[in-house]
Amino acid sequence: MAYSLLSSEQKEIYLLQELDKIAGDVKDIGEVIVVLQEVLKLFPTSIELRSLLRTIEIERFEESSKLGYRLSTLKVQVLLIKGSQALPNEPDKALALAEEILALNPYHEKANELLAKAALSLNFLKVAEFAYETIAQSKPDDVNGLHRLAEIYVKSQDFCEAISVYQQILNLTPHDFDAREGMAHAKRCLTFEKDVNANLQANPLTPLSEDWGRNLPKNQKVKTQKIGDPNYHRKTPDVEALTAQLQFWDQKIEALREEFEQNPDVETELNETILHRAGIYLTGVEQQASLYPDDSELQFEFGEALAAVGRYPEALKALESALHDQSLKWLCFSRMAQYIVKRMLQEKLHTTVSLLE
Repeated sequence: MAYSLLSSEQKEIYLLQELDKIAGDVKDIGEVIVVLQEVLKLFPTSIELRSLLRTIEIERFEESSKLGYRLSTLKVQVLLIKGSQALPNEPDKALALAEEILALNPYHEKANELLAKAALSLNFLKVAEFAYETIAQSKPDDVNGLHRLAEIYVKSQDFCEAISVYQQILNLTPHDFDAREGMAHAKRCLTFEKDVNANLQANPLTPLSEDWGRNLPKNQKVKTQKIGDPNYHRKTPDVEALTAQLQFWDQKIEALREEFEQNPDVETELNETILHRAGIYLTGVEQQASLYPDDSELQFEFGEALAAVGRYPEALKALESALHDQSLKWLCFSRMAQYIVKRMLQEKLHTTVSLLE
């Protein structure tokens, strides 16, 4: 299959494998640059990755310059024209073309400007910062470039950095009116930010105090009755049949857990049985939740059942539908926090496993 036809996830796995393979025996640093450029297309906001790529490109550029290699100006001009044409309607394409030029010359001013403009169109403020910082490093006396960098810092609410750059401009051109106005604005924003932070520290928002989870209001439920519990309030043939099934699998899981203590080889069977039980439970709860969509306790239980099989985005939606029930509100919020963190860890684990494969 052609690379262009792969899904984003398949591309991610392929590129990580390629990096792993190249890292074992680097014969041409250009191969690493090509792969990193492709990875950046999947993770365009990653400053850490972009910084690594630029560091490699700078090292290669400086080494090539010492050896007397000449840059193909024609190729750069062609890429700049294509990038400028793509910028209005296809900023992501312009971003990629800018990176192609910067792979040849990481200090190229117009290529960095193209990167910054494309990043701004995509609302990648940190990437735009990175581009203008690169220009400032290569041309520290370029007042226009410094103005653009300071403006980006203000947009990113990085007011301390903006003030520092405006001061750098005033050191070069003491009577620069725009720099004085920009510095005054950045200082006002910084003062406001400090005042807000001080006010919040002195008067923290309620009810999210440190003990809110331990001291719930009296009308808050600590736990809810679930399908499968012997005293579940809704006795229908479907629920009773599901309860019997769940009890059977609970007994089997308990037996496997006891066996696992003596025989670790049953771990796979134990995990598969737990997952199978979770699937049966989810099917039953989903059916009940569809029959009684206004039952907030059922929606809450549906969310828990979805989370048990790793379907966290759907679980969050189910819990959101139960938030209107004041007696479940804090319990829903606590579960939602858990599931968001679990989803993030799941995504991180997926990336790590892909890298090792």
